[in-house]
Amino acid sequence: MTFLILSFPHWQAPPAHARTLIYLLALAAALWVMNQARRSFWLLSLLALPGTFCHELCHWVVGKVLNGQPVHFTVIPRREGRGYVLGSVGFVNLRWYNAFFVGMAPLLLLPAAYLLFLWRLGARPVLGWPEAAMVFLLASIVFGAIPSVQDLRIAGRWPLGWFLLAGVLCWVWWSYSHRPHRHPTASSAARSARKAIKRQVRHAPPAQSIPDQGAAATE
Repeated sequence: MTFLILSFPHWQAPPAHARTLIYLLALAAALWVMNQARRSFWLLSLLALPGTFCHELCHWVVGKVLNGQPVHFTVIPRREGRGYVLGSVGFVNLRWYNAFFVGMAPLLLLPAAYLLFLWRLGARPVLGWPEAAMVFLLASIVFGAIPSVQDLRIAGRWPLGWFLLAGVLCWVWWSYSHRPHRHPTASSAARSARKAIKRQVRHAPPAQSIPDQGAAATE
């Protein structure tokens, strides 16, 4: 799909539903490429750099807001044992009230990626190198939105955040299941009937004048 994007630089934007499908397929292809790049430490570090920066920035901002007291920020990749670390943020005040939110902060990138996705679709993109770069940027942000194992360990130290998350999910489920049910079929039928009446009025033949038989001229 990325090959298709790069091969037709002057191809104009397709219809809205086709753009959505093409963008989703291109995003999936870019994520697959990034996953395959795990075999090369430096290639993955380069492709994931935008997402890594956003990932660590989310940790830093949430930690700053919730008094986690961040003291270290880096996106310089390094090997650590048998694995590698693409970036890190250090804190000196992770407590029961902020550890969960600091650890799960990268999830904030998901709505940001969704808004970026909608923005690109609304801009009627033309396939080419700039749009291919945008697809890889979007894939990097989605890639960076996934909490690491260390993030999950930090978030799991204190259960308060998990209880809050469970409460929010229960509230969303209860609100959705108890909302009043509408009748889309009836409303759609009413709208269709109104549109049909308007079309009939719009295309009705103009009124013709009928001569008055009793007003015939006499010589």
